[in-house]
Amino acid sequence: MEGEDKGAMRGGKAGAEKGGSDKHSKTSTSANKSAVVNAPARSEPHANREKRKDVGGPDRTGKVAKLIHRDGRNVQNEEDRKARSMVNTGVSGGVPLSKFVDLESYMEPSKYLRLHKLSQVEPEQAHVLRLDIEHQVIQRFEDFEAFFAWFKAHRDDIMQRVKLRPGVIRLLSMTDRDDMMQELLDGDLLKGKSSSKEGVQVSEALWSNVVKWLSSKGEIDRALEMVNQMREANIVPRVRTYLGALTYLSEKAQSQKDLDYIRQIHGTMEELKVDLRDEEDVYHLYFNCCLRVAKAAKANEDLSLQRLALSIFDDLLVNWFFKSNHVPGAKTTDILRERVEIDPDHTWEVTDDVVVDADSGKCGCCSETLASIEPSPEKIEAMLPDLIEYLKTTMHNRMDRDAAIESFDRKINVPYDVLIDAANIAHYKQNFGNRPRWSFVQLQQVLDAIGPDKHKLVVMHRMHTGKRHMTEAGNREAWRKLTQDPSVTICTIESGNDDLFWLLAAMKANVPFVSNDFLRDHVHTLLSSPEYLEWKERHQAYYRMYRLDALSCQNIDLYWPPKFSIRAQATQSCWHLPYRVVDLVDFSENENALPGNIPDDFRWVCFRRASSSSNGKT
Repeated sequence: MEGEDKGAMRGGKAGAEKGGSDKHSKTSTSANKSAVVNAPARSEPHANREKRKDVGGPDRTGKVAKLIHRDGRNVQNEEDRKARSMVNTGVSGGVPLSKFVDLESYMEPSKYLRLHKLSQVEPEQAHVLRLDIEHQVIQRFEDFEAFFAWFKAHRDDIMQRVKLRPGVIRLLSMTDRDDMMQELLDGDLLKGKSSSKEGVQVSEALWSNVVKWLSSKGEIDRALEMVNQMREANIVPRVRTYLGALTYLSEKAQSQKDLDYIRQIHGTMEELKVDLRDEEDVYHLYFNCCLRVAKAAKANEDLSLQRLALSIFDDLLVNWFFKSNHVPGAKTTDILRERVEIDPDHTWEVTDDVVVDADSGKCGCCSETLASIEPSPEKIEAMLPDLIEYLKTTMHNRMDRDAAIESFDRKINVPYDVLIDAANIAHYKQNFGNRPRWSFVQLQQVLDAIGPDKHKLVVMHRMHTGKRHMTEAGNREAWRKLTQDPSVTICTIESGNDDLFWLLAAMKANVPFVSNDFLRDHVHTLLSSPEYLEWKERHQAYYRMYRLDALSCQNIDLYWPPKFSIRAQATQSCWHLPYRVVDLVDFSENENALPGNIPDDFRWVCFRRASSSSNGKT
């Protein structure tokens, strides 16, 4: 065995072949052994061989050492084959977390320190390291019996080490040991600081895990009180902090007290300015709670409670729709239909699959006209300084960034009706063999599809105008045509993110832009603000390129923004709700998908007030 281990260390490739499945190798076992033993020493760098030798030491014949040194190569039996995928998964320097290793012998402090070259570490530090590795192993395999034994033996140490606590709570919440969890809550589990040496604040994750556990037990009062304590400790709750309580209420709500919980949770989230605009699943939990109470009230013939539940439902719905331009999925419309069906006053009538005229925005059901909702010119102007500052962060440090912005402003100081994202169009479906190509031909085809009556500003990096791009078929002629077109202005930039440059130009002139780019790289910046999203929806035009057959010319379809906003809208007596029937996909990579927010992606539902209650108000 020792000879085989040495051979595995020297002959990495041969050992790996031996450790693989039988279908990848048809040589005999003895032949494989010979190949491993006779592999040249230079197949592995000298430094790595020495490192393995030092780490292993005299314990290389032990199971732990063999798993570590073998590194998944010299697999001998079925048990080790199962362990291969786990050998390289480790913590604290690559120690494998293998369930095939006996926990107690594996955690022997002297062996642990020797394997990590930590012989000079103080005993107290060694004990901390040992706790860490034990905790990692137990968490990975969720060995509850080992966990309980370990926890009882090291309870005081665990309570002094804040970093261990979230994992402990997670494991306890997965068991029925409520007594042990309660003991921790009665103790110092949520003290703000651990030992003075560590000085780590109790994390939001720990508080959220405790709130989730209390909620799962139906102790909503204690869970919400825990959230208040969390805020007093200057730890800001997140959406996940409330998910446990909302999930429980959506499944168990029956009474007015449950409605009070919902209002309290939503009010706290509003106070903390938790962003729920795109959290459709969270609103589903709110709505389901209200519907459960309304159904229970209907069964008990409690008309006032039924109306209260539906009133809270409507308030939450309106709050969401007016704050978000998020387009809900079909599940939301199903929930709304359920709300209409349970309404004791029959306030609303519902019509599915309503046709909205793409030119006029007139609803085919109620004949009311949908509006175009977009930010005012003043709000657009207010967004520009932040966009410019963000753009500067993408430019080379050696450049005079202010001068570069001023130069760009001078270049775009021309009248233009539409802006063109040149890179998005020229790279469209041009990524062959991981070598992105640039097609001026495609760019010219899109410009031709727009027509000569609109002046087009084309923004691109200067590097794309170099000689190497002119060697592609048709590019030189297309480039010549571009530069001579009187309806086209070409604006090149030297450095920085081209997406932000063309976006700046489009917002300054408040004109449409042609691009299939979802701008995902900038989603966590100012480009996630409601004002920007409203502006983008009303100004982004999409395109599609396709051929009807192998011999036909390439066709271009352009999808300009519709005359109305595709979002929930309230008119004089109706609610119009769009819901997505086509998944939002990256159209640049999927020629069969329809891009972005175009009318064909959606269906509309018209909720109109019944004639008997036309003067009511939701």
